[in-house]
Amino acid sequence: MDPPVGILPKAVSLLELSSGTEREILLDRLLRLGDQMILYARRGVRKSLLSAFLMVCFASGKKALDGKICPSRPYRVPLIDGELSEGDLQQRFRAICSGLGLSKDVLSNIMVRSAIHERKDLVLDTENGWADLEPDMWLADIIVVDSLFLAFPSAMGTDFSGTARLNDFYGWCKRRVKTAIVVDHQGKKGDTPFGSMGKDIGLDVVLQLIGEKQDKTLKIMKCRNFSTHSDSWKKFRISETGDRIFFEGQQLASLSTHEDNCSSSESNEEEFQEIDEASSLDDTSREILKLCHGTFQSVTERNSRKFGQG
Repeated sequence: MDPPVGILPKAVSLLELSSGTEREILLDRLLRLGDQMILYARRGVRKSLLSAFLMVCFASGKKALDGKICPSRPYRVPLIDGELSEGDLQQRFRAICSGLGLSKDVLSNIMVRSAIHERKDLVLDTENGWADLEPDMWLADIIVVDSLFLAFPSAMGTDFSGTARLNDFYGWCKRRVKTAIVVDHQGKKGDTPFGSMGKDIGLDVVLQLIGEKQDKTLKIMKCRNFSTHSDSWKKFRISETGDRIFFEGQQLASLSTHEDNCSSSESNEEEFQEIDEASSLDDTSREILKLCHGTFQSVTERNSRKFGQG
């Protein structure tokens, strides 16, 4: 059946769709330009400091954390901040630049809308608030919002419809190939951001920051566009010396493989034979040694079967 006169179909063949240019990678096997992300943690874990570190890396084109942060060029990065004073913001970003060995000039790519400086609420879930902030977002490549409960207070309840404005914001960014990184607080259960259901519907990436004191781990709670083999994305350490803040990447511990266990088992068998042949043990000591070795072997074989099946 043909459509009514004057109404033309807009769909095109899949083969006629433009594939566009290849998306630029911002975070290794995690985030591309145009993807949307939430970074959340409980209070005091320093999620805002980490978001500032990401901003400096993106604004300067600086790779960091062993290549996990991997911008290919400098980006324009506005910050919509509702928490820190002007002096605290400047001190934090300058200390991060010093830790990375960067000139303060790279901060010219970071534009700030500060609720404290402007002495007003900066919100994105009202018509007036959106109209106020939209011109700054148009000039951006990557938009950082710190934090969600201040910019989208309507999303902090329990009603599913409360996330409508938040998801509209993600959709606006995605259609214009802009990335939004929103900082949020951890929910009571610990495995989700705080507040309304549906916060993650429009997201490509959800990262949880965990850790005590200096040692931190970023856990992947959602990754839409890449396959992942582990929920741990990167482990790192934060340290401060004078007027410098350092983020130092650390290696994630990995489970041994089935082949590693088999190799270890064979090596242990050879070591036991060498000890048995070379030692001058009496019969009782020799039996104790064999019993201990047998127990070790059974544990090793059980782990080998477990990892082999996993």
